Amino acid sequence: MLFLFNFIPIPPLDGYKIVCTIFSGAKKMKIPDKVKTYFEIFGMLLMIYIFITAIVADFLL
Repeated sequence: MLFLFNFIPIPPLDGYKIVCTIFSGAKKMKIPDKVKTYFEIFGMLLMIYIFITAIVADFLL
């Protein structure tokens, strides 16, 4: 299960790195650093939300 979770294309996970590599190779252009920074911030907030939601759901059930 952790293997599949790791391939979700959210910035702290490996799926994001794979998507960036494929995008860079297919389009022959690099994703700007400013955009990567925003994606990383959003990804971290999303991961925190997922973890907190899972913990609260387990606690309530």
